[in-house]
Formats: sequence, C-alpha cells, structure tokens
Amino acid sequence: MFENNLAYIRRKAALRRHWQTIRDSIPAETRHRKSRRIADLVLTHPALAGDGAVFAYLSFRSEPETHPLIRTLLARGVQTAVPLCDPSSGTMRAAALTRWDQLRPGHYGILEPD
Repeated sequence: MFENNLAYIRRKAALRRHWQTIRDSIPAETRHRKSRRIADLVLTHPALAGDGAVFAYLSFRSEPETHPLIRTLLARGVQTAVPLCDPSSGTMRAAALTRWDQLRPGHYGILEPD
C-alpha cells in the first residue's frame, strides 16, 4: 500500500509541475483577458439570480485571477466561501468570507481567512 501511495504522490507532483509550467507560459495579458471572461461568466450565471452562493479559490502565482471576481461577489453581497487549509491534518474546508480584509497569507503563502 505504501508503494502505491508513494507512486500516487510522485505522479501528482509531476502533474502539478507539468500544468504549472504550461500556466507559467501563458502571457500575462492573455491570463488577464481570460480571467475577466471567467469572472463575467460567473457573475452572470443564473444561480446568482436568487440566493446563490459561490465557493472560489484565491488565485496564486499564474493561476487564473480570482481576486477581482471575489471582491465583486463580496460587494454584491453574494455568500462567498474560500478554502482554508489545515496543514497539520492535511485537510481543507470551506470558510465563509464576508470582507476582503479578513484575508492573510496562509501556510503556503496563499491568502486565507484569518
């Protein structure tokens, strides 16, 4: 079983490096444009017409940018949750976010609610 876990961990790390390399190669302007398009799609989604809620990750490095989207959701009063990691247990849970100033760099340097 340990060998299977080790193989899985190595494969997962290799895939992360592979996709990060691809993301890092995307020009900044392209990333900005595509990030805005993603935000537009989320903000006009019918699920937000009622009492919709959104779970969103806080972008880091070359990931599609979510900070402007999250700020807009908060400004509109949309229930918003973001990941909160617990490195001691290796778990992650959804944490409600009501204000941008609740965020601080977490264990991995990624913004998290304090």
